[in-house]
Amino acid sequence: MIEPTRVIPARESAAAGSSWEESLDLFRPADGAAPPPRAGGPGPDTQPLPPPVRRPAPAPPPTPPAPRHRASRAARLTGLGALVAGAGAAGFGLAFALFSPAATPAAPVTSAPPAARTASGVLREGDSGPAVSDLQARLLRIPDVYTGGAVDGRFDRRLTAAVARFQVWYGIRGDESGQYGDATRHDLESRTRG
Repeated sequence: MIEPTRVIPARESAAAGSSWEESLDLFRPADGAAPPPRAGGPGPDTQPLPPPVRRPAPAPPPTPPAPRHRASRAARLTGLGALVAGAGAAGFGLAFALFSPAATPAAPVTSAPPAARTASGVLREGDSGPAVSDLQARLLRIPDVYTGGAVDGRFDRRLTAAVARFQVWYGIRGDESGQYGDATRHDLESRTRG
């Protein structure tokens, strides 16, 4: 709702035939100051408008120069793509060779019983006994290395993969991949004390 801030009482004009311009005196100050006479110029409440600003039309954007060596640039990009693809394939092949179960050398076939092979301190696939059971129990305590593995005292393919995974994840060097030697034993025992 709009409320008036000042109420202007209506005045009666002195003459009945007065012009409408004289009736505007209602809106002039009461101090008796008369507006300057209109002589074709602006009135007291108006100001002249500034001249319109004429702006020049924007220039069209410059056209970029045509590429000079499209064929050689495309050939360089193709060569770079081939180099990156070749390096990626070589890296993938190396990783596959290092971490694939088929790349892990099989345990040498010997005529000695498994107990004789564990006397050297290295446990391999095919070994069995209480030392293998201890290894399985310790690996179960390391998260996500031998999850759901059995503690049955047999060094099988699943245990070989778990030992290799432990060696890779924890950066153990000094033992063959998947074999439980001195370096792997020392690191695993230090992580599973108590």
